[in-house]
Amino acid sequence: MKCNACGKTIPNGSAFCNRCGCQIESNRIPAITSQETRAKHTRAANGQGTVLRRGKTWTACVTRYVCIRDPQDPSVSVSRRLTKTKGGFRTKTDARQACAQLYDALEKTAAPRKNYNATLAHYFVTVERDYFPALSKNKQRQYKKAWASLAQIANIPVRELSVDDLCSVTASVCKTRTDYVSAKAVLSKLFRLAAADGLTSKELPSFIKVPPQPKTTRDAFTRDECSRLFDLWTSGNTFAGYIILMISTGMMPGELRSLQKSMIDLDNRLIIGVGMKTAQRRTQAVLLPPLTVPILQTYINNVPGNFICPYRTPDTFNPRYYKTLADANCRRLVPYCCRHTTQTILALDPAVSVSQAARILRHSIKMAETYTHVSDAEASASSGSFLSFLAT
Repeated sequence: MKCNACGKTIPNGSAFCNRCGCQIESNRIPAITSQETRAKHTRAANGQGTVLRRGKTWTACVTRYVCIRDPQDPSVSVSRRLTKTKGGFRTKTDARQACAQLYDALEKTAAPRKNYNATLAHYFVTVERDYFPALSKNKQRQYKKAWASLAQIANIPVRELSVDDLCSVTASVCKTRTDYVSAKAVLSKLFRLAAADGLTSKELPSFIKVPPQPKTTRDAFTRDECSRLFDLWTSGNTFAGYIILMISTGMMPGELRSLQKSMIDLDNRLIIGVGMKTAQRRTQAVLLPPLTVPILQTYINNVPGNFICPYRTPDTFNPRYYKTLADANCRRLVPYCCRHTTQTILALDPAVSVSQAARILRHSIKMAETYTHVSDAEASASSGSFLSFLAT
């Protein structure tokens, strides 16, 4: 056939010209109509089951994912795919109606997905089993202590706990900022699990107000205080040696508490593998001054076990630490001030360069300014070296 507009040959029955795009009105094929309409094929909606033709009869089949009790642990629910079938129906309609009955049978088999009476104690079992192994032993102790302090709400259904309940309980049982942080962390994990079951919102513990971190001004022990601590050690106070070790080596309190005898090399005056926090501290060895060798040798010979310090946690270490400071008539400075004392002593020694001091403390040169505490009197006493410099 030809296009009426451009005269080009186009395929027969075309509604438009493939050359010029003009509509071919006269050649449009009329729609085929029929008085008899075909019956529309219908299909059951999802979740209503399936019917199958098997020989001369029909079979009803339903499949559903349900929550059932775990055969190995009945207190835990697991998701399973269950299928029920029933055959022998003479008509398709009978098989379709049987699907509803099969679904009811599955509902009776399934356990409720949401345990509406679940308590915090119910979810703590999961937290202790699945989350605690990945935490440090010290962190596990903190979380268990926090959980013990929350005993008054442990057996109350989670869906009945409100923000006011959480804030009131934490305010009554938490004494320090660390207690608040630990209790809030434990509750956050518990409420995340409860929220996954649809019992509550995981945001409830976020409304617990943690006291702000107090700004502590760290200082360094004076020469007289260090001398009194050493005299206390020589007089038989064994704990004073731990303070002297931190001051003379720059070890952090956590490093001292985790120091093992196998890490100490007295022949080369090194401690290897005790570093914490930064990669630089973990890779670099602790340098031991000659003063520390007899102190460490005493601990190696007399302290049982593989650890130098038997007081492995801050709760047991800090009380002895502050009592020793009181016995030596020293100021009540926090244990980390021993590291600040190390930097200050090195900064006042003209024979020690800044890079050497940074290596001894295993930190960067930039951090030296933060750790150095030089008084006006000490700075004035060292200013006399300029006179000798100008005289030469």
